[in-house]
Amino acid sequence: MAQQLGQYFNRQAVNLEEYQEFLWEVLQAEEESNDPAVVYPILERCQHLLNDTLAQLLQQYAALASLLW
Repeated sequence: MAQQLGQYFNRQAVNLEEYQEFLWEVLQAEEESNDPAVVYPILERCQHLLNDTLAQLLQQYAALASLLW
């Protein structure tokens, strides 16, 4: 799945690793804390990643994940 996502976004010259690290950091922070506000500083620091590319990445991930389940 990661390879398919990589191929899709490599065509668009996107740093997929940066988005993956961002998503992992948000999910990990939320899991480790009972306070959902813990993600706000991460979102503020990574505002440049809150864009259409992230939306497309999440849509592609959901589509690929649904094929596996």
